[in-house]
Amino acid sequence: MTGRRYRGGILLPLILIAGGALFLLANLGLVELTSWRTILRLWPILLIAVGVDLVVARSSLAGALSSLVTVCVLLGVGFAAFYLFAPGAWTAREQGVHVPLAGASAGNVALACDACTIRIVGGASADAIVEGTVVGSPWATLSQSTDRTNGVVSYALAGRSALRLPFPRFGGATWQFALSDDVPIELSVHADGADLDLADMDLVRVDLDAGERAGRLLLSARSSATYDLSGDALTVVVPGDVGVLADSEAVGAIDAPSDYVQSGSRSVSPDFDLAPIRATIVVGAGSHISITAEAEPTEASRPAD
Repeated sequence: MTGRRYRGGILLPLILIAGGALFLLANLGLVELTSWRTILRLWPILLIAVGVDLVVARSSLAGALSSLVTVCVLLGVGFAAFYLFAPGAWTAREQGVHVPLAGASAGNVALACDACTIRIVGGASADAIVEGTVVGSPWATLSQSTDRTNGVVSYALAGRSALRLPFPRFGGATWQFALSDDVPIELSVHADGADLDLADMDLVRVDLDAGERAGRLLLSARSSATYDLSGDALTVVVPGDVGVLADSEAVGAIDAPSDYVQSGSRSVSPDFDLAPIRATIVVGAGSHISITAEAEPTEASRPAD
């Protein structure tokens, strides 16, 4: 007689999977379980793995697939219910930023976000060195600091995401800022995508890591500066009176206009030594940038006299 294979119930596996999902949501800040805060953040994954293993081990292939589908449906219903009854936990949070200039003669601004796009323009109000809006995902935590020393105001804002999802609604957000045009600024930006219009700003140094997404940087037409750039698809737009010297650690990491002088990994714009404003660009290892001239305004876009 062929022995019949024992097929246990799926209640215990379901409890383990549901418990693991619950504690994982707690670690992401979506539910409150304050008594478990000292537990390692990723240990619920072990519960989920053990539960799935028990389901598969105690069932035939068809039974295992059926059980897994049931688990997925139950989890989907749970997430849907959570979204319906606690929508605030899923929606983006908006926060205003306003850092007073307060008579400072220089500024140091550092903005970092591992799951968002950062957009920057000049033209902040006269009493601010930085102002704007941070739209954060429900998975993100923000930290910021301000320091004033010897006439220099330093502001740092960082956002870190506990979970990155591929869906636009639940994925990365956009930070938008205006920076002061009245004082020289050292700027540091690290983001998963960047669009920086720095044409009217008085800059000393710019450190930009634009991540893997397409990014755009319009150089300052007001002051000479050094730009340390990283990114997989970063376009650098050069205003008309700005001379550029770009250097990279690798040949071919810079796509420059045809009239630039090429020498190994270096690209230099015509008449760089005579340019009133000079931009020195250093391209980081593994990065790629494209340099293009700023488009002249068309007749239709010129302001009326």
